[in-house]
Amino acid sequence: MSEALSVMPVLRHWVRTVAMRTVAATDAVLHACQAFIMLVTLVDMLVDAQRGRCSAIEIATATQAFLEMFAQAFGVDEMFLKFHLILHHALTV
Repeated sequence: MSEALSVMPVLRHWVRTVAMRTVAATDAVLHACQAFIMLVTLVDMLVDAQRGRCSAIEIATATQAFLEMFAQAFGVDEMFLKFHLILHHALTV
């Protein structure tokens, strides 16, 4: 898990500076990139919450934003039970 946490900021930077700025970045690509960036932001917030630096309301708001961005990028049909379960993360902070 720590390896994934270490590489996420690098991937976020690559998505922002390369993937989103390429000429071939269609609306679909841009929506997918935005969803990924929001996911990484949400993971950062969950880590910060363990240290008391992020509130439950902030996590709930970011979770809702991620779910909306994912649905826009990939469609609701691609969402499964685990997408519902992340709504409960804010309750554990």
